[in-house]
Amino acid sequence: MRSFELNAESTCESLLQRAFEVDPDNIEAWISLSSLRLSQQREDDAKVAAMKAWESWKDVSTESLDESKVPPIPTRIELAKRFIELSEYNPALLVLQTVMASDDQEVEAWYLEGWCFFLLAEKAKESGSQVEDLSWEELAQDARDALERCQMVRKIRFSH
Repeated sequence: MRSFELNAESTCESLLQRAFEVDPDNIEAWISLSSLRLSQQREDDAKVAAMKAWESWKDVSTESLDESKVPPIPTRIELAKRFIELSEYNPALLVLQTVMASDDQEVEAWYLEGWCFFLLAEKAKESGSQVEDLSWEELAQDARDALERCQMVRKIRFSH
């Protein structure tokens, strides 16, 4: 079993290396590299890879979101998940805003936004300080609001 895991890791490394040779700015490859580095417990390298995935399109305005300049929604959701795993909540929330600007009925985006705000509220409560000028109570309310919206969107989406 252990040799299979080692082989899988080296195979993944070589496939990612090939992906970067073909397209050094491949967002999905950067997200995959981030995931691999997390599994290797190399958190700093995972953060660098996740940020690299985001850099190529992060400056696209959510007001005039040009879909041709951003990755597809599932890719953005994966990037948000990676940021959450890395406790990088602000970039995760920014990525999720682009998802909701594209489709405000995306259930998973609302859920992840609620989860982000919940984790930020916990962080603020534990430290006794504010996060982004918001108290833990305000962050907890934002979490509830997002999760209630998630529940409402889910009911609408899956009732048909």
